[in-house]
Amino acid sequence: MKPKVILYTAASLDGRTTGFSVDMGLFYSLAQRWGENASLVGCDTLLNAPDEIPEDEASEVSTITPSADDSRPILVVPDSRGRLKSWHYRREQP
Repeated sequence: MKPKVILYTAASLDGRTTGFSVDMGLFYSLAQRWGENASLVGCDTLLNAPDEIPEDEASEVSTITPSADDSRPILVVPDSRGRLKSWHYRREQP
């Protein structure tokens, strides 16, 4: 069986994906409706997210073991340069 792939990107009417403000609450509330098993998110997307990571969490690197009752989709973040940190903090986000 082939996987179902949905490409969900905020874009302007002329096709740009940068240079305009995005209602992130609306963007992600719509994305939650699909009930996917995994979400592929670019590292730059998370690095440019507007949320403030507490300074004491900024340098933390940890291995994450999901709990059995966590029903959220798997988050897949390609990051070949290891730039994204604070997984403990990010795991606590909805």
